[in-house]
Amino acid sequence: MNKRAFEKHSLKKSLLGRPLFRRIVVISILLSVPILSGSAQNIVACQGKVSQALTYRDGRVMIYGSWRNDWTQICNVKTVWKDVSTEACWNWFALVNEAFSKGDDILVYYSNVPDGMTCETLPTYGSSLSPVYTRRMAAP
Repeated sequence: MNKRAFEKHSLKKSLLGRPLFRRIVVISILLSVPILSGSAQNIVACQGKVSQALTYRDGRVMIYGSWRNDWTQICNVKTVWKDVSTEACWNWFALVNEAFSKGDDILVYYSNVPDGMTCETLPTYGSSLSPVYTRRMAAP
């Protein structure tokens, strides 16, 4: 058997060279994706005016957005809250207050929203979901 034929034969005999093994790996990966992602989650982006903003002495930053018409916690300036760092929170605090003072809209983007939930039905107060980001939308 020549060298090339031997390499081809060796590859066929190896585990990685077997077509069945490749199919099993691909199928396993495809089947694991829904398992890894858990239950259905939606992306929701809520945009509107903030009519009120407040910060509690324990650091909670709350907004009263026109899309929800209720108090929503977005972060905490003193401690990490639902994976939102204090650094990000201080930036959001400034962004919300600037938008409020200028009458601009803000956009609050969520990627962890349970299936079927909308901006109007988001949890409020301490049960609020943590945003991925907030954004000031300058007036046109």
